[in-house]
Amino acid sequence: MIFSRNLEAIGESGDILIVLTTSGNSKNILKVLKLAKKMKIKSIGFLGGNGGKAKDLCDQSIVIPSKNTARIQEEQKFL
Repeated sequence: MIFSRNLEAIGESGDILIVLTTSGNSKNILKVLKLAKKMKIKSIGFLGGNGGKAKDLCDQSIVIPSKNTARIQEEQKFL
């Protein structure tokens, strides 16, 4: 609930949510992406691996096709 509580408190329709996750399957990230959809907030995901479950929940996603966490995080740093 760490991210979804913040979005619930300050997010508004028309905002853009940006998420970063190395696996695309973090429960906190999936929860906040689902909430964003309910609140009509667009989402952009910077995801690793194959994008995981988050890929289908993001309005736009950039997937770094690697299983190496360090490589994914290095790429996310530059996005």
